[in-house]
Amino acid sequence: MKNDRIPPQSPGDQALSRGIRGYALAIRALLLGAAACTVLFLLNLILWNRTGTAFLWLCGVVPLIFLTGWAASRQKQLIWNHLGGEIHQQIEERFGPALQEPGMVIDEALIRQGAMIPCPWEESRITENRVGLYHGLRFFAANVELVHEYDAMMNREGVTDVLRETVFSGSCLAVEARRPFPAAFRVLPGEDGAFTGDPAFDRRFSVSADDPRAARELLTPERRALLLEIADLHPVSFAFLEDRVLLALSGPPRFLAIGSDIDVKNIDTLRQSFRRSLDHTAAILDILARDDRLHPTGEKGNAV
Repeated sequence: MKNDRIPPQSPGDQALSRGIRGYALAIRALLLGAAACTVLFLLNLILWNRTGTAFLWLCGVVPLIFLTGWAASRQKQLIWNHLGGEIHQQIEERFGPALQEPGMVIDEALIRQGAMIPCPWEESRITENRVGLYHGLRFFAANVELVHEYDAMMNREGVTDVLRETVFSGSCLAVEARRPFPAAFRVLPGEDGAFTGDPAFDRRFSVSADDPRAARELLTPERRALLLEIADLHPVSFAFLEDRVLLALSGPPRFLAIGSDIDVKNIDTLRQSFRRSLDHTAAILDILARDDRLHPTGEKGNAV
């Protein structure tokens, strides 16, 4: 008879579960409080046009939002304190120790150079920057959020406020080219006629290049197949720069991160989610390793 009993948690995992549940309940209560304050403010504004309650609303909501952020950061820190050593070991087993390489960093300048995000943005949040070596591929990656700010009309009196919209949330992954690309070009999601003459590719991607002829020569059948294979794994945009290829991977799973939809109270699920993040990044790097301009020996592929 099959034993379906769940193995008991270690004392450390049990203590972590209790701490996570406590912070989760606090976060939920704080968010409900902020929502209640907002509803009361809107009712006053719509029914009685009492714009003066905005001050009271700010006095109530801002502290609640601050405390919510504090509780979330403490919950994350609790998880990291318990699983940090285990996570570091898994990262180094898969990608080797973190390297310190000048110029190999995901930052605003590189993201703007890649020009893969069509929407305007003014603010960035970049975390988990890491440089590594994977089966001969020198890569660096980070999690990225890009935010656009704009003015919007808020009520009948014409009062305006600055609204914030996240225009990109995901990861950026860059791989160093062992043989330079003689022309820079970008491969973005969206149909673009018949740029390459390959219907399967042209239905999925549009190509932006200062030298379209050179871009067509570099988009060989082998390289197009690699890009399509990555796109089947994850929504992606590519920027082929002279000395590297930059990928903007929209949405989850993020780089070296636990999924946002995971029940953090389940410790085993936390571990599995992080391993899936490692596996996902490794799968993309395995595909890129078949490109001869990226892999140092050229033994794993032939993309020219």
